[in-house]
Amino acid sequence: MHKQVWELDADNFINNETPFHLGFLVTESSHPYTKNLSKTIQDNTANGISQLLSVDSDISKTFSKCHNNPELQNLKGKITKSVLEENRIIFSGCGSTGRLAVLLESMWRKGCLRLADKLDKTEENSKLGELLKKSASNVRGIITGGDRALIKSVENFEDYQEFGRQQVRELNLNSGDIFIAISEGGETSSVIGTAHEALKNECNTFFIFNNPSDLLCKNIERSRILIENPKVSSIDLTTGPMSISGSTRMQATSMELLTIGSILELVLINILQKTNLKDDYTLKTLKDYSTAFNSLLHSLQDNKSTNILASLVELEEQVYTKKEMIIYTINDFLLDIFTDTTERTPTFSTPALKSTFAKNDPSPWAAALQPKMNTRETWMEMIGREPVGLDWDSKLYNILGSPELEKNPPLLGKEEIYSYKIGSEGFEVYNNNKLTHIEIVILDATSRKSKIEEQNFCSSKLRLIISDSNSNSTYLDKNTLELKIQDTPLRLFTHIAAKLVFNTISTGTMARLGRIQGNWMVEVTPSNKKLIDRSIRIISDLKSISYREASYMVFKEIYKNPNDLSSLVARLL
Repeated sequence: MHKQVWELDADNFINNETPFHLGFLVTESSHPYTKNLSKTIQDNTANGISQLLSVDSDISKTFSKCHNNPELQNLKGKITKSVLEENRIIFSGCGSTGRLAVLLESMWRKGCLRLADKLDKTEENSKLGELLKKSASNVRGIITGGDRALIKSVENFEDYQEFGRQQVRELNLNSGDIFIAISEGGETSSVIGTAHEALKNECNTFFIFNNPSDLLCKNIERSRILIENPKVSSIDLTTGPMSISGSTRMQATSMELLTIGSILELVLINILQKTNLKDDYTLKTLKDYSTAFNSLLHSLQDNKSTNILASLVELEEQVYTKKEMIIYTINDFLLDIFTDTTERTPTFSTPALKSTFAKNDPSPWAAALQPKMNTRETWMEMIGREPVGLDWDSKLYNILGSPELEKNPPLLGKEEIYSYKIGSEGFEVYNNNKLTHIEIVILDATSRKSKIEEQNFCSSKLRLIISDSNSNSTYLDKNTLELKIQDTPLRLFTHIAAKLVFNTISTGTMARLGRIQGNWMVEVTPSNKKLIDRSIRIISDLKSISYREASYMVFKEIYKNPNDLSSLVARLL
């Protein structure tokens, strides 16, 4: 009996694509704390929020083991040397770690410039100030697919090491530069490719990931080759399963932000020891940072905070149920909120931000906009430079080994990026939607004295205030999250607070809307090999069938609807 085409495709995936069978990874497994999340949050929103936040305590446990990690001390020393010798610092990632790479770039650039402005104008401090300004221009974050991927996922790119290599080639790196490749799973091909190209350029190369290194080396050849390379400093930051199975934008990326951010700040604090700023920052060791993170987390997990988050989740649920849209505006930290709204699309199969080149596309459920600037100005404010696109043609895709993209190169250039309106023009793009405006105000030691101006763009409006516990602002109200936010050079804990808050709001809302079953993401779109494997495993688990049977179901659906893979898993459950 002849097999159907989809059965042959499934057999090929089962037998020949084993490097993308990732069910053995810790980050892909189900967390026991949130096993019944979908039911818990349907019964009581605040209890569901508490359940989600409880998993962040795993970050504390892992970070407490990092205090004397020799590779982290090595990273700190190498970055210090790089700053003093005016070499470059490069972060690389894909998807959520790519957005993290650009966030770290922005944090470093803005932090160095702030510190340079605060230094006394003595001769010695003036030299240090110039050094910090130079370092602010010597930092870059690479996201697989270029900066268009900050707005909307670039499909298929992560499967190609050569794509990552090409993005690094375009930077013209040199010996002495620092290269930090970040992959939550530790197996992302494009990120591994960037690290190999950095090694070729004799960069000081670090590989940071969130699965046990021995597990990766045993099962994934591309990971083993990089991890066991003696010229690579590998840093294992395993925290355990994610609160939502496989959703590494949650604890894995938070752990990476905390760890890398702490090292960057300790570099700056040490450099400032002989200046007028030496007593401005009280954290001096990774142990101090661990204590500060625990204080922040405990303040976010208390009853007042979880009830505020629960009310916001229920508000967003109501807005989306009525097929309306939320607009977030913010006085600072737009990139942080922008990242969360972008990640909702691949995680929960919601519509992406709309390009003016595709006016008939559906509007997103939520968008983060800067109301005081146009889109080009917003990019400069958000990351301190223009966006970097990829203007790759058919010939280059052929050279890089992708005949599929050679036939139809994706639009990833700068003008394509600017067609997604994230500044004041965004209100015109979405003016046909009924909008709920959520104004976000973040008050910390840096922003506390800033004048806050109300933005009245929509009929429905709510203000969410994320404040450190030292604020005496008259703007504080019932929707104020008063959190323990430590003052640090790069405002690290404010960034972490914003991330934890919005990860929780967006995930809790989607759970309330039924887009999570248990703690599985069921609105999966299998747009690359990793997501095909995840789709198969989710169906296998929830329907209690074998991996092969689930594979046949997935590939049959792909064969029937090749141009519509959105929410494929949910359709099959």
